[in-house]
Amino acid sequence: MGELREQMQQTLSLHGMAPRTQAAYLTAVQDIAKYYHQRPDTLSEAQLHAYLRFLLDERHLSASSVRVAIMGIRFFYTQTLRRPWPNIPLPKRTKTLPEVLSREEVARLLASTTTVRQHALLMTTYGGGLRVSEVVRLRVSDIDAGRGMLRVEQGKGRKDRYILLGPRLVAELRRYWQWYRPGAPWLFPKQSQPAPMPIVTAQRMYSDGQGARGDYQSGGHARLTSRGYDAFIGRGHGPRDPATLVGSRECHDDYALCARGPESSARARITIGELAGR
Repeated sequence: MGELREQMQQTLSLHGMAPRTQAAYLTAVQDIAKYYHQRPDTLSEAQLHAYLRFLLDERHLSASSVRVAIMGIRFFYTQTLRRPWPNIPLPKRTKTLPEVLSREEVARLLASTTTVRQHALLMTTYGGGLRVSEVVRLRVSDIDAGRGMLRVEQGKGRKDRYILLGPRLVAELRRYWQWYRPGAPWLFPKQSQPAPMPIVTAQRMYSDGQGARGDYQSGGHARLTSRGYDAFIGRGHGPRDPATLVGSRECHDDYALCARGPESSARARITIGELAGR
């Protein structure tokens, strides 16, 4: 792609796209160019439609993956090339409820930790319902222990929000600070470097905890994050309360909180203190 790639990269940056979104959109255009062995700015509408069918019928990609590919190619045409976009519909997303860790699984996970750092990171993920990309980029200055609040800066959708911190989690973070004294600004920095912990390291902490208890399951941090939101609802908050408290416009779509009825909320009545009590 050469010159076209550089143009698209600049346009993505000007639009303030997140690094992962930029990479996904660039890959989408690169892939379709490789598929047809021609420059992406010379493709016809028929070729675009045929490529969509190829992704769905032959590669058997999920609707979400195909949507990302189409949005990347559409961005290239409408924003980089400034051309009209043909009527190519986006596949409908398949909405499913996530697999959620049980109370016993979360307790075993936290009990299996071998370091104060691992315990603090997993407790923060669970207690705040944070994505792995959010927890590794927390800063020491994001903690407001006096008000029991945690600031999440530029989370999903590049939006800031606040998370409620319980006294048990505040105490655990203090214990972590006393042990490690992480260098500013990162709360969970990369070892020996002034940079945030790599996502893969945090993911490994979670999988190591599962492996230590012999109950490894797929889903990774997302299952722990989702359980954190369930527990929040279970503590007496309605499905829309989390959005009001943390500054989000709507219910947490990723984990379909709005779809969970009072039965699942009742089952989730649990606090981080109960699980992590040491």
